[in-house]
Amino acid sequence: MFDFEKLDLYQEIRGINALMMKWVQDHPNMDDYVAEQFKTLLIGIASKLAEGTARMGYQEKKRCYTESRVNVFECVTLLHIMKDVGTIDEERFEEFYEELDKISRMLLGMIRSQRSHRDRGRDRGYQSDSHSPDQSSGGDRDEDS
Repeated sequence: MFDFEKLDLYQEIRGINALMMKWVQDHPNMDDYVAEQFKTLLIGIASKLAEGTARMGYQEKKRCYTESRVNVFECVTLLHIMKDVGTIDEERFEEFYEELDKISRMLLGMIRSQRSHRDRGRDRGYQSDSHSPDQSSGGDRDEDS
């Protein structure tokens, strides 16, 4: 099993992605551009989370998790547009909105956790961007410790 598959967040994303993708498929009259953009963003939420778990450096991880969260925000924007033009009803809008809000908050927690990893590294004498020991600390550092 890959690390990202172990995350509760990934399982949440899988669930909402399946629900939202099916909803898009069930609405063939939806504007093609909006439908494709929506599906692309949904895939991006999951794929950027997976990419972030594969990255070794804290800044790289944080960037991927942030990009995943940006995709969530863009999905919300598309939901508003779909609601405004009558493509989605209020009940379904609220359901999707609440799920995306939950995912956004979980991603924010992961982003913030990277900051605390970086800060712990700095406290041990490591540089925050390169994650390599500075001149005064010497020795090697395991990226995941």
